[in-house]
Amino acid sequence: MNKWTPYLVLLFAALGLGALLLFRDAPVIDAPDVIIEEQVEQADEPVIEETTEPVIDLEAVTDALVPDGPPSRFVLEDAPYIPEAPGNVWEGPWKNGCEEASVAMVEFFYTGNFDVTIDEAKAFMQMLFDTQDELWGQNANSDVSETHQLINGYTSFTAEIVGDPSIEDIKNELREGRPVIVPLNGFTLDNPHIPFLPTGSGYHMLTVVGYDDVIGHFIVHDDGDLVTGEFHRYEYNHFMDSIADYVHETQKTNGPKQVLFTQPPT
Repeated sequence: MNKWTPYLVLLFAALGLGALLLFRDAPVIDAPDVIIEEQVEQADEPVIEETTEPVIDLEAVTDALVPDGPPSRFVLEDAPYIPEAPGNVWEGPWKNGCEEASVAMVEFFYTGNFDVTIDEAKAFMQMLFDTQDELWGQNANSDVSETHQLINGYTSFTAEIVGDPSIEDIKNELREGRPVIVPLNGFTLDNPHIPFLPTGSGYHMLTVVGYDDVIGHFIVHDDGDLVTGEFHRYEYNHFMDSIADYVHETQKTNGPKQVLFTQPPT
């Protein structure tokens, strides 16, 4: 035996005892148990997952379904068109029948006769001619006041005289389903399909049945235009500048800017 052997045995024994004393209180780590406990704790918490689906803006959808404001285009599509000379016979009172044709269009619209025959139109207009002859001894160039009297006394609907209307005033009436009867200076209106006599008064009357804000037009039934009179278009400001009443004293169409707002039968 080597003389150092007893010392080496004692040295290793001391080292082993020291290690045992050093680590005797350290916890024993069981890795699988720790992982399982953490998984259980995480499972008790809500799981929040990210999503890429779009979020629906309900307010924006509502605005799209319910338009904001009035329509940009509105037309009384059922309004019948009647020329001032039904049958294209320009004789006697028919050559000045624009007032009577305007009244007839509104009458048949309100009574639901959307497909007026020539005979029906002529019969109703003849009644208006005869009534004017009895009331005033003539039936040419009925001004707004006389046309108002004819409507309220001899048709199924009623009307009121409105002075200096705005574009919006007329549009509001149309949206309520009420055509507007308008007197105009034909020379200012300048429709190439209506040849007014240069020496005449240029008095004209028609019925407004719609509007188009997209291009700024009123849509009318122009009874004097036998080419493009049905749903004819006039630019807003040009049309408004042409509004004028007939003046019997001067036999000119330079009277006040007034129109007839109509009301259906009650």
